[in-house]
Amino acid sequence: LSKKITERNPNLSALLLDLRGHGSTSTNASFSSTTEPPHTFESCANDIINTLQNLNLVGSERSPVAVVGHSFGGRLALQYAHQTIIHNQNRLSSDGGTLQQIPHPPLHTWILDSVPGQAHASVHDVIQAVSSVDLPIPSKKHLQTVLTKEKGIDPMIAAWMTTNLRKSSCNKGFTYTFDLDVAMSVLNEFGKQDFLGMIRDVGKIHHLDYDKESMEKEKKNGRINLVMAGKNPSWTEDLKKELELIQSDLVSKEESFLQMYKLPEAGHWVHVDDLEGLIQVIEKGGLH
Repeated sequence: LSKKITERNPNLSALLLDLRGHGSTSTNASFSSTTEPPHTFESCANDIINTLQNLNLVGSERSPVAVVGHSFGGRLALQYAHQTIIHNQNRLSSDGGTLQQIPHPPLHTWILDSVPGQAHASVHDVIQAVSSVDLPIPSKKHLQTVLTKEKGIDPMIAAWMTTNLRKSSCNKGFTYTFDLDVAMSVLNEFGKQDFLGMIRDVGKIHHLDYDKESMEKEKKNGRINLVMAGKNPSWTEDLKKELELIQSDLVSKEESFLQMYKLPEAGHWVHVDDLEGLIQVIEKGGLH
């Protein structure tokens, strides 16, 4: 997704992060030591904030203009937007200090098929399936075959899972680049996250940002963009009505800060099922 968007929009660049329990953050001791429990959404969002500070991607000129996440990542994108707003407000009110040392809230928050409440059933299915595969895994082809033929996982998702492998420490096959215990801990946090409450909070103050010189509040066009998979039955009519109510309650300049899009032919893995449609929606939403 990021590769396609940046290729089509060369003015954009992307920073892809290995979240706690994923990729290099899981396998590199210097990183994993900084991501101790509890494995909550707040902790994960603070990991992102700390990383951006270390990279000096802070302040009004260098902070990321957008954050994009799918499923767990979408929830984390919302959590990050919420926490950066709180951090900026607290910093300004507590000591009047410069806001150039912390990330500013993103102007675009893209949440890709992240449904409030418990995790999507397919996420549990995938984690359960990969957890049941014996380690070390002889080859990427072996993993793909087991997941599709024995575990009933969609071939596209199984193929994607093979990108989450690394050579085992004994050099006899492969193991995962993510920590399954951390993944399960975070999954257990899904039902505790006040997803709709955070959308309301961000909506009430989304238009506030801070001028880097005067620290005066000024209007900005911050927006939350929620992409729903048309084939995901978790998007119930009651849930969509609740989101529409939030959308209608929090309108700025005749345009709601919350924009909702639907990809009719996509299941939960929207970036797999309809990548081109997803890119078109993102570009239509102003990220280009």
